Amino acid sequence: MGILEVRGCVKDFRVFVSTTNYLKQKIVMNFFLKSDNQNRFKTLILLVFFMFIAVIFALIIQDLVTDIFSNKNWAISAEARASVGTMNRGQQAYLLVNKGIFAKSLNELNVNIKEQTSNYKYSIKVTKISAFNYADARLEYVRKGWLKKIPVIGYVGAIFIVPTTKNSKNELTTLAILCQNKLPGTTHSSDPIYQNGILSCGVGTIKLQR
Repeated sequence: MGILEVRGCVKDFRVFVSTTNYLKQKIVMNFFLKSDNQNRFKTLILLVFFMFIAVIFALIIQDLVTDIFSNKNWAISAEARASVGTMNRGQQAYLLVNKGIFAKSLNELNVNIKEQTSNYKYSIKVTKISAFNYADARLEYVRKGWLKKIPVIGYVGAIFIVPTTKNSKNELTTLAILCQNKLPGTTHSSDPIYQNGILSCGVGTIKLQR
């Protein structure tokens, strides 16, 4: 939905509110002019109905406008994806400086990433030849307005030390991968795998372009 369509919706809403106010005035006048109890009851029901419709319509317009001008959906995923990518690059740099040893914690890695935010929890696991960097979702969805729920998806990155042949010499290099959970929620991401020269994501995750 574009800005012109939003403006059209807002205009329609103003007309709707104006019409609703006019009808409410007519209903109230009718309420006091009629002395019959049954008519009064019907008038009250109509008044409540129009007020309810006006409130619902206002909430829908608010959600539509917020959805168009807000980047919250993108920002939630971007937070974790960018952080895991930073952790991957940080591990590669740490490995070079510390002669083949990975950082075991965010404090050691020193990449200015908090262990926990409102949406994610970050952690590290290392072996002698690999480092796994996790962004685990702390909740399944984040509510946006009255009608929409934004999924919170987990991520995992990995760095593997692998042998390579360069200038007829056996040397070591690193391979990196970034994976995303297929489904939202707090399930811990499965570890990526390096096997027979192939780097792949674990069960329940998909590979992302770095």
